[in-house]
Amino acid sequence: MTAKAPTTYCSGCGAPVAGEFCGVCGTRLTGAGGRLGDGRLDGPTRATDVEAVSFSGGPTPQPGRGPLRMVTIFLGALVACLLGVLGYVVLRGRGSELAASGITTSSAAGATSSPSSVTSSQTTPTEDEIASHEPKPTESETSETRSPGAIALAELKSLRRDGLAGLRLDGRWVIQLASKFNGVSDKSLVAANGSHVFYYPDIVAEYRDLEQRMAGYGYPTMMLLASDFGSRQRPENRTIWVTLTDPGGISNFESGQYFCAQIYPELSGRDRENVCMPRRFIPPGD
Repeated sequence: MTAKAPTTYCSGCGAPVAGEFCGVCGTRLTGAGGRLGDGRLDGPTRATDVEAVSFSGGPTPQPGRGPLRMVTIFLGALVACLLGVLGYVVLRGRGSELAASGITTSSAAGATSSPSSVTSSQTTPTEDEIASHEPKPTESETSETRSPGAIALAELKSLRRDGLAGLRLDGRWVIQLASKFNGVSDKSLVAANGSHVFYYPDIVAEYRDLEQRMAGYGYPTMMLLASDFGSRQRPENRTIWVTLTDPGGISNFESGQYFCAQIYPELSGRDRENVCMPRRFIPPGD
């Protein structure tokens, strides 16, 4: 009776094998009976025997490590792909922002590395260049920015032009209602500004008030300079603005006084003469 050969087991996975390599895990079997280890035929060798030999002279892979290694490699590849996709999205978004602001990636990098090149290209406009681009004020805007005194003086000059247009120096008698220069003080009268000092706006306001009062009687009013007629009235070499009315029918100085008494019955003496006095339209200096 022929003796049955003992069964050989793989030292790596424990499967029964025949030959030099395991048909299940591929472990190489060497030694007595074609197995790895000390020549025992009763089963797989010890784990230390397997680790002592490898295909390239190094340790042999341990049982069960193959699937875990594949999972690790797969996860590593997946993480790398995700990082690559995330980096692409970030770079693409950054490029879109630079393009929207009119800066390419290369120019942005140049600006970052060399800020002096950016600032050196910027120039500060001169005062002449700024003034040339500023809008010029219109005539109405210019008049609005002038002082009240300048506006009032312009109105007085306009009123005088109207008075000169109708002036006839024929010797007739007229009534002088007011006589003021800019900055004059009159203790017996109150100016529009609430004080006793009359400036150009106050002279205009006084003229308008007298114009309305004489219109109530049906008499015209005019504005002239004291130097436009009669004897010159230039105290301290000042320009005197005179408000006059021409009621007509006044033949002499006395009839002129009578007229003043009729329109200013509440006043008398110097107080009346201060606001109503007969004058003649004769050439200046006569």
